[in-house]
Amino acid sequence: MHPYGSVACAWRCVVRVPSARLFSRYIQFIILFLFGVLAGMSAFLLLLGNELDTLHLKTRKLENQNVLYAERITELEEAERNMIQKQKNVVKDIVVHLSAPNEFVKADLDKRLMADLFFLKGKPLDYVAGFHEGIIRMITERTYAIEAKGYKIQVTTLVVTPTVHIYLTAHEEKG
Repeated sequence: MHPYGSVACAWRCVVRVPSARLFSRYIQFIILFLFGVLAGMSAFLLLLGNELDTLHLKTRKLENQNVLYAERITELEEAERNMIQKQKNVVKDIVVHLSAPNEFVKADLDKRLMADLFFLKGKPLDYVAGFHEGIIRMITERTYAIEAKGYKIQVTTLVVTPTVHIYLTAHEEKG
């Protein structure tokens, strides 16, 4: 025989099933807790809901501004790269290396040649390199009148870099 009596009695004594009254009491506490949570969330939203909404709106506006500024930065960086590239590939300066019969003629010819070649400044190097024959022809076909004498210019070398170097020789025209 079993110490509690029968086996059915032992099983009832070991495994206790809570009474319906105690079970309904636990359910009441759980429901009361959930109502408290809902009441607290409602009070929180009433008191701080507007502030949260404004903060969310500000955050979205700032994110949009950030995207716009990032796009603007990339545009400016690209424009800067293009400007640097353009500055490297254009004629910035012209240097005339002239050999003339005397210094007075040389000074006057330098001045006139610089005025004639000024249009090359700011032009792309590719354009100037492709137009080199035209530049040489333009210079050699002219006769410069200085001190009642005519001078012909002969181009010996034309170097096309951001600083264009033109090596020239001036000869007095006979005739």
